[in-house]
Amino acid sequence: MRKQTLNATQMELLKGILRTTQAGLKKTMEEYLISQYGKKNVVIEKEYVIALGTTPIGLVAHMDTVHTNQPVNIFFDEQEEVMWSPQGLGADDRAGVFSILEIIERGYRPTVILTTDEEIGGVGASAVAADFDNALSRARNIAAPINAQRFGLDTPCAKAGSCMNCKSPDTICCQFLTTRYSRHDDRIFVILVND
Repeated sequence: MRKQTLNATQMELLKGILRTTQAGLKKTMEEYLISQYGKKNVVIEKEYVIALGTTPIGLVAHMDTVHTNQPVNIFFDEQEEVMWSPQGLGADDRAGVFSILEIIERGYRPTVILTTDEEIGGVGASAVAADFDNALSRARNIAAPINAQRFGLDTPCAKAGSCMNCKSPDTICCQFLTTRYSRHDDRIFVILVND
């Protein structure tokens, strides 16, 4: 893998994300996603924010941290190439939020799901879908009809507003991929083409 160091602007953005409360980050991300995806393509609920993208990839991150207070002092050790803070960074998925922003800034429009309160039981993720069957139903009966209409596809769900279990040539829900767990390190990679 190619090693890449953050430039000064990226470093300040990451520090800003790390210093922001969950509520502040959620509000900022709502506004940013609306500016990039358009209001009609962003779903905002108390527990999550979803931006419906045009790139056939979904990215997920949570906006909370295990720390009760946000870091004040953030340092970068150039020799070890690691960020740290005496207050703790809470960077496990704040780095994920940062990565999503970087991908969007490069012109890609993946579907983005940002959830709240993962560290106290996955509250936001549970609100999006309580279990696999619920998630599959939501994908077929909510997301697929909306996206079929948005892309102007000629499918029964675009007309009916819910899944009709079709095998139309334009079907948008013909494939579902589930990766439950990767038992081998370095087995799953995300590759950005033309980057």
